[in-house]
Amino acid sequence: MIGNFVVNPVGQPRSALEELRRVTRPGGRTAVTIWATPAAAGQTLLGRAVLARDEQGLAGQGAALRDIACRTLLWDRRTTPEAWWSGPVAGIATIGQIESIKGHFDARCAEFTDPDGVLVAAPCHADGHGDPRVVGPPEYIRYTSAPPPCEGPHRTTRAHPTRSEGDGPGAAPYGRSRSPGSVAAMRYHHVDVFTDRPYSGNSLAVFPEADPLTGAQMRAITQELRHFESVFLVRDTARGRSRTWRARVFDLAGELEFAGHPLIGAAAVLHALHGAADHEAWTLCLPGRPVEVTTERRGPGRYASLLDQGAAAFLGRPDPEGLAGLFALEPADLDPDLPPEVVSTGLRYLVLPVRGDALARARVTQPLDAPLARVGAEFAYLLDASAMEGRHWNNDGLLEDVATGSGAGCAVAYLRGHGRIGSGERTLLRQGRFTGRPSTMTVSADGHGRDIRPVRVGGGVALVGEGHLRELPPS
Repeated sequence: MIGNFVVNPVGQPRSALEELRRVTRPGGRTAVTIWATPAAAGQTLLGRAVLARDEQGLAGQGAALRDIACRTLLWDRRTTPEAWWSGPVAGIATIGQIESIKGHFDARCAEFTDPDGVLVAAPCHADGHGDPRVVGPPEYIRYTSAPPPCEGPHRTTRAHPTRSEGDGPGAAPYGRSRSPGSVAAMRYHHVDVFTDRPYSGNSLAVFPEADPLTGAQMRAITQELRHFESVFLVRDTARGRSRTWRARVFDLAGELEFAGHPLIGAAAVLHALHGAADHEAWTLCLPGRPVEVTTERRGPGRYASLLDQGAAAFLGRPDPEGLAGLFALEPADLDPDLPPEVVSTGLRYLVLPVRGDALARARVTQPLDAPLARVGAEFAYLLDASAMEGRHWNNDGLLEDVATGSGAGCAVAYLRGHGRIGSGERTLLRQGRFTGRPSTMTVSADGHGRDIRPVRVGGGVALVGEGHLRELPPS
């Protein structure tokens, strides 16, 4: 009976071993492995905070076995702090303890990080079997003490040279490093933004280690995944900037200079991966400017983020004639007390206030690029100021956005500029009802008249899942 690292994550390892013994045939052998601590300094990043593990500790759990023998196996592994942390985040060896050990992990990573930001750890594990004789275990758990270097620029050895990651021919052996930019490193997180529960709000793909990707690849990946937008992050490795990341945002058409919900979701993922405290602050550097996002941990897989969009720019009030018709509405559907206006906190939106049931009846009747360009706008945001609800579509009208953080920023700046909300007053703006994914955005704006700053948009973020790309698109 083989128990390959199954003892680590359970709360009662002695009971687990007894159960393995129970299902072993009479005269059979039981072989188990655990991650050993403190035999390797790198592994103590996790082990010291969870449970001391060594040969004696493993042997001491084997009350139900006889003729116990243990040995320690060593190999090198090159990885990143994020990848090393992903194990405990998933619950490996840390069930019920993840929050308490994260801060210790971050502090100790500095001991093992090289100048390139790579975590260099030398993990080891102890394997034991219930018979003093050396018995060759099955092929998929055969151990080697000096396997050959793996492919790629980083050398590592592996404890399981024949076990595969994934399925199908040619899959890389478990524990084998791959060259930078390979699919093994290209993990992403699926989150829902502007909601407190999964499968609602605005979905998003976050790539926290996008260093190897080109812009063309980012666009192709976004189009493949079909989220409204995707965000790609690269850590700023400058000393003293551990909370600073470069960010690029893409929608299905191409790269955006600014966006709301991708940055809000990205900051929540960074908090999940790197945050030690319940409250954190992050700087995300877009190609054109940096923005600040604060995050709060609210529970397992639940976060709240607040994005400071900076100052609002009021760029003109176009003639309302013809604007209603762009959305299959009549002039009488426009709010007579609130004029159309072009506002920007990073992207230029035509804020078009409507009334009554106009929001429910609205639809895009023709491509919006040309008519919006004529009034100095890039996008349009329909706003029912009385109901505090909005709608936004792609300019071709084929896809309605669930919740638009950049548009919400322009809307709240507009409402503050027209005196509809108080300076700094936090209020809720809703969107997504007509897509079947209702979303709630927390918005506020300080200032008076045309001097509105800062504009803030935030909301809940639910972590839904993780994945990795088997192949990258052409660069």
